[in-house]
Amino acid sequence: MMFQDVVIVIPAYEPDDRLLELLKNIRDKENQMFDIILVDDGSGADFAPLFAIAQSNYACHLQRHADNKGKGRALKTAISYIWTIFLMPKEL
Repeated sequence: MMFQDVVIVIPAYEPDDRLLELLKNIRDKENQMFDIILVDDGSGADFAPLFAIAQSNYACHLQRHADNKGKGRALKTAISYIWTIFLMPKEL
């Protein structure tokens, strides 16, 4: 991944199709490809197909919680992922 100034974080708990509409709108309007971190905050198996579509069709980095932990924990999960994947120095 290329370094960029913007990463979009979307915490989601039991989302509906509006999540896919939001992702489509983001991708349609961006002038450069932003990384999108999508955090499934314990939505359960019924929502797995929607998250799979989000991940495959809109190139989201999907992070999952087994149980609902709240928006604050979802944001911390995303920040930790950003630090680990994009910012942490890599050993040569």
